[in-house]
Amino acid sequence: MFSNSIKVLSASRASKYESRGLEMIILTLMNIDIWMLKNVGYVTKKSFRLIKPIIESFFIMTIGAGLLVAYSIVYTPNLNDFFTRKPQNFPKEELMAISDASESYKALIHDELTHLKSKAFSLEMTIKRMHLELKNFNKYHKNLGDLMPDFASEAAGGTIISIPNTESFYQPHAAEFSIFGIPIWKPNYFTPRKIIQPWTQPGECWAFRGSHGNVEIELARTALVSSITIEHIPVTASLTGTINSAPKEFRVLGKFRDKYLILGSFQYNYNGPSSQIFQITKSDRTKIPLNLIMLQILSNWGNPEYTCIYRFRVHGKLYDSTDDSILLPKKKLIYNN
Repeated sequence: MFSNSIKVLSASRASKYESRGLEMIILTLMNIDIWMLKNVGYVTKKSFRLIKPIIESFFIMTIGAGLLVAYSIVYTPNLNDFFTRKPQNFPKEELMAISDASESYKALIHDELTHLKSKAFSLEMTIKRMHLELKNFNKYHKNLGDLMPDFASEAAGGTIISIPNTESFYQPHAAEFSIFGIPIWKPNYFTPRKIIQPWTQPGECWAFRGSHGNVEIELARTALVSSITIEHIPVTASLTGTINSAPKEFRVLGKFRDKYLILGSFQYNYNGPSSQIFQITKSDRTKIPLNLIMLQILSNWGNPEYTCIYRFRVHGKLYDSTDDSILLPKKKLIYNN
């Protein structure tokens, strides 16, 4: 009895082991099938992507070959003639004539190209020469004031005495930084002294309110004034493309015997060079020793708020006090009222 029960148990265990083994085999086979399906599909897609351009190219080449064959069949009545056709032979006389004509045309074209090259070279040299002359001209006019003595220069001893009936311009709403009410930075506005000092870039000028202003300058030494210079940036250097704040009409006066007399009235050229020199044309004015000069700006080029002056120079020669023939009678002088 006991032995029979052991046999039944062993048989049941064996059947269980067999069933589990079959399940494992089936699952393994299914995993293999799934892996193969997945990878085969991926490989197939990749292969198709690689082969597709080749197939398309082959298809296009086939269509082209077919069109060529159709064209040859339609436009060639006899295929044997098409494949066995020989090149046409032209007479030697015609070939020689064609050769001579081509040589003559080549010679004409060569001569024309040579002529055009010489013209282009000549034009290029002319343009370079014009640029050089213009550069030298601008350089001369720009630096001419530097080559003459400037009796108003602050570095030489010139001084701004006053600005009668003139107010320096500044932006009332400009930013100002302060700590506990103490200003530590404010915009840099140039004083009238700037017009007798050098400048190097746009913005380094003295601006006064409106279009009318006066500046009284004491010269470094008593001089016989022969010309003056007014400077402003040119239109090409302006960020806005305009210099409407530049002075337009102005006049220069010299103080003699406690009164100012007019040396000359001038106009600054809007499209002219940055530094413009104006000559004192009346010869009697160039013989008067002067120590005080008044610059009067009468108008500008359209700016309603302010006018800018970059530099004012006074040129001439040093007065020699031993030459008494320079002084003129008082009745011949025209004073400013």
